[in-house]
Amino acid sequence: MFRILVRRFIEVVIFVLVITFISFLFVRLAPGDPVLSILQVDDVSITNEQVNELREELGFNDPLLVQYGDWFADFIRLDFGHSYLTNQPVMEMIMSGLPATLELAVGALLVMLVIAIPLGSLAALYRGSWIDQFSRAVSLLGAAIPSFWLGLLLIDLFAVRWGALPTMGRDGFRSLILPSVTLGLAITSVYVRLLRSSLIDSLSHDFIRAARSRGFQRCGYSLHMHFVIACPRSLPYSVSALEA
Repeated sequence: MFRILVRRFIEVVIFVLVITFISFLFVRLAPGDPVLSILQVDDVSITNEQVNELREELGFNDPLLVQYGDWFADFIRLDFGHSYLTNQPVMEMIMSGLPATLELAVGALLVMLVIAIPLGSLAALYRGSWIDQFSRAVSLLGAAIPSFWLGLLLIDLFAVRWGALPTMGRDGFRSLILPSVTLGLAITSVYVRLLRSSLIDSLSHDFIRAARSRGFQRCGYSLHMHFVIACPRSLPYSVSALEA
């Protein structure tokens, strides 16, 4: 058991190193010079000496592996440095936006659960019925419509034309409705089909057929088994989607 844990830990470390190095390399290969952004060359005139001095101070003249090592050491200490544009601490900027991000994530998750669980369950219980066809249509539309376009449609309808909801801002529950619905509908299309497939697979087990033969009501025990069996199977996929 200990050897397995050590091997998993080594695999995680290697994975983190590879992913962070690739991300660091892409940032370094991106067009533009952060030194010029910091010095705001469009607003003031600077000399080459000033540019080289700042580049040396930030370590941009060091070899790439040295730069990555310094950055990774700061990353482990949760020291993300300062923004090249605003010169504010990056951690401070992250923490300032974290509450709004959590509110939006929870709101989108609630919208997804309210729609996906009953719709996916009914689609599995009544395969081939109009409910199943409706769930397929919802999944198809949700996967085909881009989130940014859906958000614009909802803003135009509920905020611009009807004036029922605000277009932007963070002024309480009303400001959270449109973005939560937009993100929630985008992921609902995936989990309606996922929950349907999981429940259909669970209902094909022998103990389910045995329970049915003993007189259990179809809807009652099916929904119960959906939460006991199908939902835990789908939970890892849901967590992965929220992390992405």
